[in-house]
Amino acid sequence: MEKKLLPEEIVQIRMDLTNKASAVRRRAAKNIRKYNLVELGEELYLSYLHERKDKRTWETQMEMINALGKIRYTAVLPYLEEIIEKNKRLDAITSSAALAYIRITR
Repeated sequence: MEKKLLPEEIVQIRMDLTNKASAVRRRAAKNIRKYNLVELGEELYLSYLHERKDKRTWETQMEMINALGKIRYTAVLPYLEEIIEKNKRLDAITSSAALAYIRITR
């Protein structure tokens, strides 16, 4: 049986999306995916738009993309299509984007 989050835990995850530390933002994205927190889709999406500007945070971007796909957040589709069109060889972000795209569109 899946654990039900308390409202204050959801608020903490929301706040973690704007934390200075990439590892904290990555953990927040993992929790959104794990608990299927659809209500945090907009915040996760906005956090991803900010995150994608920094090439050093590829792991965090990948987790955010995975979470957006899991919660089927459709507003991210244009960005996923852009990543997939570039089709970078052996790129984790491209792989995550393709998986998220399939999850959202199927």
